[in-house]
Amino acid sequence: MKKNIVLRILFLLFTFLTSYEIKGQEISKILIIDKNSGDPIDFASLIVNGNVCCSSSKTGEITLNILEFQKGDSIVISKLGYTSTLFIFDFKKSFPPSFTLQPKHIALNEVTFKEKKVKRFKLGNPVTFTVNKFLPRTEDAFATYIPGDREGFVNGINLNLSDALNGITSPFKLEICEITKNGIPGKSLINESLILNNSKKKSWFYIDLSSYNITIPKQGFFVIVSILNENYYEKGRVYWHRMSFKQLPCFALRAYKKNETSYTLIRYKSINGFEWHKMRRSIINLEITAEGSN
Repeated sequence: MKKNIVLRILFLLFTFLTSYEIKGQEISKILIIDKNSGDPIDFASLIVNGNVCCSSSKTGEITLNILEFQKGDSIVISKLGYTSTLFIFDFKKSFPPSFTLQPKHIALNEVTFKEKKVKRFKLGNPVTFTVNKFLPRTEDAFATYIPGDREGFVNGINLNLSDALNGITSPFKLEICEITKNGIPGKSLINESLILNNSKKKSWFYIDLSSYNITIPKQGFFVIVSILNENYYEKGRVYWHRMSFKQLPCFALRAYKKNETSYTLIRYKSINGFEWHKMRRSIINLEITAEGSN
């Protein structure tokens, strides 16, 4: 009898902690968990009807206002290295207390080239030291064009990060896109929104993309790194030459090299909305690892 009473109290307490109302809001907390290890997954993206809504905290939690969702909303939980899970929202069912994501296991021989020896190569012209840094604002984006002068597949990206704003571990978004006739980013080559964080504070952060089988387009492609909206970041501020910034990740820059065909575009909010502009003297310091048959 006493055991049943204790269990009921624990259940009521859990329900109170995971779902409660605040001034017309119905707040719910969900936990994102690794299916194999049972560990919480940080910076997993919650995508509502194709738009990134928020990401899980370092403890794997996502706090949501249930009243902001509508019946039939398509909700995807996504994280690089895991198989995404889909949930259709229904007021009667609401959100489950947790979601589990299955880690992806990619066989080494999944990508092969018939009758040709696979060669590994690199694209881009990174430098070991950077000449500049750009202090971004929320929702700024940087698109670096990589020429498609080699045939093969993209294995990964080695990205140079800076801690100028004390935010080197803060999340950012990665996209790989085609180039349009106007020389700006077009259709995405990855069917997921990749929200990443450099938790080990590495100045060179390697992003493994081998599981996506991205073919290098002949016309080249863009690597886009974006600062997310302000809800993803802590409220602390950093002051740089009397200017105030949020604690954001910074992407290191290098100078253009002679006769180089790569370039970086920056997109920021102006009076005309969000527009792409070419950076005149600098380019994001990154390197593409790839493999192919030539």
